[in-house]
Amino acid sequence: MRAAGRDINAAVWGLHERYGSAFAFGVGPLHFVWLVGPEAAHFVTQEAAPHLVLGPAYRFLRPIGGDAALITSDEPEHLRRRRLVQPAFHKGRLEGAFEVVERRLGALFTELSRASAGGAVNLYTAVRPCVLETICEVLLGAATLKRNPELTGYVARMMAFANLPFAFQEFKVPFPGSPWARLVQARRQADEVLYREIQRRREDAPKGQLQGGEDGGVMSLLLAAEDEAGAGLSDAEVRDQALSLVSAGFETTSAALVWAVYALLRHPDMLARLREEVMGLERLEYGALARLPYLERVVKETLRLYPPAPAALRVATRDLEFAGLHIPKGQRVALSIYATHRQSASYPEPLSFDPERWLHAPPPNAYLPFGNGARYCIGSGLATGVIKFGLALLLRDYRLTPAWEGTLQEAGNTLHPKGGLPVRIERGS
Repeated sequence: MRAAGRDINAAVWGLHERYGSAFAFGVGPLHFVWLVGPEAAHFVTQEAAPHLVLGPAYRFLRPIGGDAALITSDEPEHLRRRRLVQPAFHKGRLEGAFEVVERRLGALFTELSRASAGGAVNLYTAVRPCVLETICEVLLGAATLKRNPELTGYVARMMAFANLPFAFQEFKVPFPGSPWARLVQARRQADEVLYREIQRRREDAPKGQLQGGEDGGVMSLLLAAEDEAGAGLSDAEVRDQALSLVSAGFETTSAALVWAVYALLRHPDMLARLREEVMGLERLEYGALARLPYLERVVKETLRLYPPAPAALRVATRDLEFAGLHIPKGQRVALSIYATHRQSASYPEPLSFDPERWLHAPPPNAYLPFGNGARYCIGSGLATGVIKFGLALLLRDYRLTPAWEGTLQEAGNTLHPKGGLPVRIERGS
């Protein structure tokens, strides 16, 4: 348990090597049955999916995303909400969003190149708030962010609680200045902003016109969505979808982008090859980047080796069994995406960063950076697009050199480089 407190993913990997694809460890609310491998992924996401629910497993996210967020919803509410939210993330809808990505990340990298003239900059700590602002603008609309620039700070403070080790999250003490008290205050402030914006849009535009206007963003599409019976999402459901998508999206996407830079800087030949591919584009646009084969492989390999969401959590609603291990009703279950992605049976030399392995498809259920089955991440297209734009902008316009020593440590519930990523950024391709 002490090792797990320092690095849960490394601890699970060690237990997997010792006990196989199914084992249990932990105490109290931290006692989980851990499952590893493609067969385990099939079991969790498909075979036993009706008897493995997410709501109770992700209760630590409810104070942020609310009860109606997709990740904390179970059937039948999850399917209804997903059908209403899904059209807003169709790739045709997202193409315009990447103008925001290019503008904001481009401005950040220009600023970092100036700052880097005086020494190294921490790419992770700089990218993280920029991606938060970018995703807020894409999901909530530019006008909302302009009227309420403090909103991103509220989201960041809420996610600070979600990123605490699970043991610390159990202590919900309301003392002033405590992590829980800071979360409650930030949530109240964020709710005031979001409900005010929801009311503004409902009053300012008929339902059929909500997708247009100055506000825009995915939130307007959520407000306009209707099911077959003509029913839409309630104000609370819109709030929960918007806030949960922002909070989850910026953490995971920031981490993945920085891991990709880290891996490329450790392999200069790969970096040079990707730069050459990107330089062949007349302009950066969503469709063009989606057609770059080596960029696609680099992103996939980054998400394999450094999955930002390293585990998928569930709670059993009936007695189950997997690989000879009994899983009682009410048991917390964790599918280790991190360990599944590092199995040599699925990926030869699994600890090496090798984009060429993606010239061939991996075994079924062996690649799960966005989950699988009915709970596949609805924002996967937006996330991968942000990563690709970030890499393309950096490699097209800047020269990067590493400024860290040794090998970076992995940390956090959202897998990120501990201490960030020190680099030097110079203008010029």
